[in-house]
Amino acid sequence: MRDDSGALTACAADAWSAPDVGFLAGVATAERARGRGAGTAVCGLVLDRLVADHGMAALMVDGWNTAAIRLYRRLGLSWRPLAAARVADPVHRA
Repeated sequence: MRDDSGALTACAADAWSAPDVGFLAGVATAERARGRGAGTAVCGLVLDRLVADHGMAALMVDGWNTAAIRLYRRLGLSWRPLAAARVADPVHRA
């Protein structure tokens, strides 16, 4: 998405999709455009396309990124905690 001057304000992409699930990634909103609906618009557009093409959509987001999590919930996504890796406990060597 670009503003009236042509400057990029927000982006989102289809990345690593599988036959049965589209995967949203590369979401970013320029700081000057935050809070104005640009992120919602591009995410909504890409999610609609992913669901139409794959039947469902998913994404990953860092748990500390509460602004992004709020946005994704507004778009109908739900939060599911996931850990891809963890640091072993140095005392118990788990």
